[in-house]
Amino acid sequence: EAEEVEEATPIELFYDLFFVANLTTVTSVHYITESKTLSSYILYFIILWFTWLHVTLLDVRFSVDSVYERICKALHFAVMGAFASVSTTWDPFSPDDDITITALRTMTLTLMFSRFILSIQYFVVMYFGRSKPRTILPLAIHGTVMIISASVYLGIYFSFRHGHTEKYYLSWYIMAAFEVISVITTSSIWGCVSFKRTHLIERMGLLTLIILGEGIIVMLKAINTIVKGFGWTWTTLGVVSSSIALIYLYWMFYFDFNPMKIYYGRFRQQLWTLLHFPFHLAIVLSVEGLRQLATLRNYELMADDMMGKFTGPTRPNNRSHMIDQFNDAFALFYNDDYAKTVLKEWPIVTNWTNELETFMYNSVLQDGDREFMEAYNDLYNALVAKLAYYLSEFYGFKFPYRKPEDSGDRFSGFRQLFDLVFKYFFLSLGVVFIMYGVFAILVRRRLDVYDWICVGLRFTPAVVFFAMSEVSSTSALYSSGGGSWPIPQVCVLIFI
Repeated sequence: EAEEVEEATPIELFYDLFFVANLTTVTSVHYITESKTLSSYILYFIILWFTWLHVTLLDVRFSVDSVYERICKALHFAVMGAFASVSTTWDPFSPDDDITITALRTMTLTLMFSRFILSIQYFVVMYFGRSKPRTILPLAIHGTVMIISASVYLGIYFSFRHGHTEKYYLSWYIMAAFEVISVITTSSIWGCVSFKRTHLIERMGLLTLIILGEGIIVMLKAINTIVKGFGWTWTTLGVVSSSIALIYLYWMFYFDFNPMKIYYGRFRQQLWTLLHFPFHLAIVLSVEGLRQLATLRNYELMADDMMGKFTGPTRPNNRSHMIDQFNDAFALFYNDDYAKTVLKEWPIVTNWTNELETFMYNSVLQDGDREFMEAYNDLYNALVAKLAYYLSEFYGFKFPYRKPEDSGDRFSGFRQLFDLVFKYFFLSLGVVFIMYGVFAILVRRRLDVYDWICVGLRFTPAVVFFAMSEVSSTSALYSSGGGSWPIPQVCVLIFI
């Protein structure tokens, strides 16, 4: 029987770092620009989180530091590395593309390998615990479940091929539910493999802390992006301070009702554990929404300022100045480390600006010439569209690039992105505070009047946030939401 460990070991914490590094990687390369990319991000998070959970459920009960255990951990580290390799091309909704097929096959083979290693670990524990007959059957069930899952994942590998657009990837999530239900149910029936007197609560708390730390990293990057556009203003200071304060309030609400050193029942403990999935997902999405809302405001201001220099008909005596404005704007993006596309397209942009200048000073072509005006307008609109695209990259956004028909369409992606971010930000906030309320109920066997007040103070903001997410598309709310309104008021509401 494995020795019970009541605190996380260094190698377990090291594994947690692989989880959060993987999460940071996919967040930085997987742009959330529409409902499709948001859904694919959530699907990736499900795979990542439940893989972490299965390794953790084994570690907290049976892990003992040894050469064998370190080899197994190295293999689990490799699994996390394989997950990261898929993140840049992750798109399960387009299963007929060559790159996507390779990514999906890599993912399913990685899942197969992960479950195969877990099955070996469970069978090894069963072998060394054979002197205690009660442990043999539940451990055999654990190992068999992982073998079944690994076999299914291998079968799914052959489903991803050209001409097959069926949603075979959904089998991953069916198997994830099957695995969790099997392991949790078995642990509930057989007390010898339960999570009593383990450090499962500590592991969940530490992962929550690490995810909040990842959120701080995201926000600090956002601060750098915000400041490089317009510098520090009172509005910027308010938005940044409110964003950091919101993450701090997340920490306070969670650890004020953390059940450390308290055993409050097998069912409650396991339910508390599983509810960390929607809780962690909501934290990640709300922090990402927080980053996008904070930077969208400055993006909008800079877009208005920049487009003000290029709107309206350009008079002949102002064309030289307009060329200088174009060159200055493109140079700003060229010298930025994040706007990488402009580096690749710099020769194209240079040719376009030179061609535009040639149009302007060619004495043969006149403003009244129809062909000249059509060519001039096409080139002019193409340059402005490039500016819009580079500006979004400058601020860390990914808008679909399109050729505009008029000046009103040059930033048409902004409104759609804002609506999406606003909606999922407040939905995520609502889920976070629903979970805070549920956690407060689960960790108290008998709630007094003060406990119920605390629960109510957690559910009330959740209802408000859910309501706000449903009215985000109205013009009045857009006018206030596009400014500095959402984040400070959210922070004030939570604080109250």
